[in-house]
Amino acid sequence: MSENVFLQNLGQTAKAKTYNSAIRQYQAWGGLLPSTSGKVEQYLIFQATKKLPMAASSLAVHVAALRYWHTWHNFNDPTHSIRVRETLSGIRAKETRIPLSKRPLNAQEAIKVMNYIVSGSQSIKEKRDKAIIAMFISTGYRRSMIASITLKMMVGLEKKELDIAISLPRHKGGKPVYSVIPFSGNSFCLARVIKEYVAVLPLKSGSLFRAVNKKDELTQTLTPTSINRIAKQVFERVGIQDDKLSSHSMRKTLVNLLFEQKQSIEVVMKQGGWSKGDTVRGAYLDSNHQVQAAAINEMLDSLLALSPA
Repeated sequence: MSENVFLQNLGQTAKAKTYNSAIRQYQAWGGLLPSTSGKVEQYLIFQATKKLPMAASSLAVHVAALRYWHTWHNFNDPTHSIRVRETLSGIRAKETRIPLSKRPLNAQEAIKVMNYIVSGSQSIKEKRDKAIIAMFISTGYRRSMIASITLKMMVGLEKKELDIAISLPRHKGGKPVYSVIPFSGNSFCLARVIKEYVAVLPLKSGSLFRAVNKKDELTQTLTPTSINRIAKQVFERVGIQDDKLSSHSMRKTLVNLLFEQKQSIEVVMKQGGWSKGDTVRGAYLDSNHQVQAAAINEMLDSLLALSPA
């Protein structure tokens, strides 16, 4: 059975894409499927000792992907070997990498970013970059979720004054997500930023965010890595430079700002597509379109009030 069959059977979830990427990297290195414990051990050693070593946490995901592939296709699991498990444990023990915890933007930084993205744009590239940041701030999506958005998933684009509603069929954990980007009409209106970008798109279907060539023309779909790079570039443009900032910072920013406005955890989690976890208290409560739109509007109004006239 091929790798594509494995992915189809697993489903188009974030987990499937992560495992599929890990399998591809293993094959690109020279690993064969089905594999052996000796080959997996060699792969772990190679990845942990190369010039830019792979983190132990990432290697653990690769091992999990290989385990899943072999189990799914009824082959002996090479990752069950004591040598593979001890090799991974040894890599964890010797790892000196100190992970950087990405921090959220503070209120003044968020205002800088907001003032930039609502300013006028001439090029398609600049409109696209600002629309990406507007999407991050208003939804709190992961960069993989941003990359997966298609125009078909969005409603409310046809008229200027309508809210934008986004329905993602699946995300991490395989759960659908429904988010709202309200059209407030004020100077911090993120729906307007996104609609101004959509208005210049030559295509009215397919991926929302695409790469832009030197002729300012849209090409292939942006990857999550490219979207993260664009977010960092925007931070630099507004004078914010910090290694602890990334696209994920805006996911944390949305949570912090909404909680400061005393919004319910149910609204916050539904807007950003968070799944169950230690922070979830009980089952989800119903949160309709108007409640979500009001929550985002209140957050943006608080920033607008702090912004210099």
